[in-house]
Amino acid sequence: MKIILSLLLLGAFLSGCADWNKPKDLYGGYSETKLGVNIFKVSFQENGFIHKDDVSDFALLYSAAVTIRNGFRYFIVVESKDDSNDEGQSYATKKPSRANTIICFKERPNNMGPVYDAKYINESLKLKY
Repeated sequence: MKIILSLLLLGAFLSGCADWNKPKDLYGGYSETKLGVNIFKVSFQENGFIHKDDVSDFALLYSAAVTIRNGFRYFIVVESKDDSNDEGQSYATKKPSRANTIICFKERPNNMGPVYDAKYINESLKLKY
């Protein structure tokens, strides 16, 4: 009986951890907003059990996924905001989040600063996580 209870508690805990590949809900996840034909705001929020650096990676990974899904290959991040917030009434918890505004391109643009190859980012970061 203790084993079953332990497994149920573990399952409940793990289900509360945000997955980089799920839409945003109470526990975190991603969201996207299309701002133009090739401009998107991509946000990722974790539930407080992830390192802040990983949130940046997940936001970059999801930016790559949005780029590919919309028929583009390259993207630049024109704005990146740390949108972490404090939550809780009797105690404070930090929910790390990152919002990237990206512009996507089919061909690699010149003289635009750092240009990300969405396919490479997607493969590279998926291996890391």
